[in-house]
Amino acid sequence: MTPFSMHLDAEQREQLSSSATLILVSGIVSMALGIIIIVWPKSGAFAFAVLIAIALVLTGITEIALSKTWQQRWVPVAFGSLAIAAGLATVVWPEVTLKVLAVLIGISFLLRGIVRVVGALMTKQAYWGLVAIVGAIEALLGIAAIAWPKATILVLAVLLGINLLISGIAQVAFAQQVKKLSASPA
Repeated sequence: MTPFSMHLDAEQREQLSSSATLILVSGIVSMALGIIIIVWPKSGAFAFAVLIAIALVLTGITEIALSKTWQQRWVPVAFGSLAIAAGLATVVWPEVTLKVLAVLIGISFLLRGIVRVVGALMTKQAYWGLVAIVGAIEALLGIAAIAWPKATILVLAVLLGINLLISGIAQVAFAQQVKKLSASPA
């Protein structure tokens, strides 16, 4: 008996079983992409830039499409056009976009770290020393990200690769459970 059998009716079992191959293929592709990105992190950085570009273009198209609902239509059209332009610029100059993103992440870490340290020192609540240390580490990581944006991009790419690899392994395991489910009697 599989863990799924007691919660699914016959129709749900059939629907899930019919998607087992797709889940398996998706898992294998995720694992392969994860390994490629871990071994060659620059490919992950470029993929990250492409995802940002797609998101910007889709946001721009949505803004322009919804401009009819605005009284001042030029505002969403202007924002949408800027988003589309930024998306296209990201495809043309992905390295610049990723450097800017790395610097923004660095600024975020730096500010969050400073706020944690100051908050811990001012309140001195339980574990304030630990919170101050974590804040100091975040601030240092922020400074490092600002100083070395290329390293930040590579770290983000490797983390993306690890995420894809783990996700792929989970999908393959799930697909195997689904296949066992479809082989077992109802």
